[in-house]
Amino acid sequence: MKPLRCIICDKELAGRQAKYCSRRCKNADTNRHQGYRAQQARALRRKLELLEMFGGKRQQCGYHRNYAALAWHHVGPHVKGFELDARSLSNRSREALLAEAKSVVLCMRIATLKCIFLTSQSTL
Repeated sequence: MKPLRCIICDKELAGRQAKYCSRRCKNADTNRHQGYRAQQARALRRKLELLEMFGGKRQQCGYHRNYAALAWHHVGPHVKGFELDARSLSNRSREALLAEAKSVVLCMRIATLKCIFLTSQSTL
């Protein structure tokens, strides 16, 4: 019988090893989608998908030149479960993102001003 070889480094496997010769080889094969660059790319891809679902532009004035300048403003801030930021976009399931996307697309400046205004009103 031909000896089994590691699918990453091609070393001969020993004992109960079935695919990988070490934890390093296993991590190299199974964790490639969790690297920082992969997460950034996934977040950008999902942001663009969500923006297209919302029309691909700011809903009040139609601004669409720079997607980095667009942000989501929750219609009901007291019922939001999480922020729609890069971390959430890259690490949460599509179903969770779609369920949370009860918002309006605004430019970042206006979204920040609205949040400050709403926060200052709730503390009065």
